[in-house]
Amino acid sequence: MCTLTNHSKPSTEAIEILKLFKNWKMLLLAPAAWASNFFYAYEFNNVNAAQFNLRTRGLNNVSYWAAQMLGSIAIGYVFDLGFLTRKRRGFLGIGTVSLIGTAICGGGGGRRGGGGGRRGVEAQGRKGGGAAAGVSDLILLDLDGEARRWAARRRGGGGRRGEAAGRGSRRVFVGPYVLFFSYGLFDAVFQSMIYWVIGALADDSETLSRYVGFYKGLQSAGAAVAWQLDTRKVPMLTQLIVNLALTTVSYPLLTILVALAVRDEPADGEELKTNKGSHLISNGDTGFADDDVIKETN
Repeated sequence: MCTLTNHSKPSTEAIEILKLFKNWKMLLLAPAAWASNFFYAYEFNNVNAAQFNLRTRGLNNVSYWAAQMLGSIAIGYVFDLGFLTRKRRGFLGIGTVSLIGTAICGGGGGRRGGGGGRRGVEAQGRKGGGAAAGVSDLILLDLDGEARRWAARRRGGGGRRGEAAGRGSRRVFVGPYVLFFSYGLFDAVFQSMIYWVIGALADDSETLSRYVGFYKGLQSAGAAVAWQLDTRKVPMLTQLIVNLALTTVSYPLLTILVALAVRDEPADGEELKTNKGSHLISNGDTGFADDDVIKETN
């Protein structure tokens, strides 16, 4: 089989993209798109950069992206369960992601309540006697305790006290490390959920490419705003609450979108089309040796 495609004009695409801002499907998708990269500023600046020393941040980054691979594979099985209809798979997937996201954000709130993060470090530094104490607290979280022993010696507590502090830093490290790993997991399942919903909204590549472009545009805009908020020193607790609010609002809206716009089966004859206005033409019209040829027009 061969596909012949007549590409649309830039002016046509510009008009179609503008129409998406009035498309009720895209309006329901908008909060999820805005939230999908919004949490990066919080996670990388207020969690990883503020609570770990340099080499441990590197380990965290590797673990974060590894968690994304695991998360995308796992949630893919949920959305592809063959014994459920497409709508039910959507409902199950959105429910699963909502539970995972709420649990992980709850863990982040608990960690924040314990005084972790950039603001907690700065406050401890002021309380403990200035910048030096703040720097010492900043590098507490290290995989093998090297930073903790160095900090203890700097405060005049070398020897056994330093070794005990080093052993303690391993225990302190585990919880925040698992939390940051979980953030990577959530990032993957959240975005996989959005892509699945977009893919279920239409069966032609032209429409889907516009939907994905709309999604990526809002995603980038949300990330740009989030980095600006962090640059302007918005408290990390406020950033966490905004992240949680955006993702939480997204789940019911995506559920409504699946309920109203996703069909369990394609319409009659739709499987013969890959784009709007496509139709079959015979071999005699084309000269191709294949049995059938799909010609795509706008």
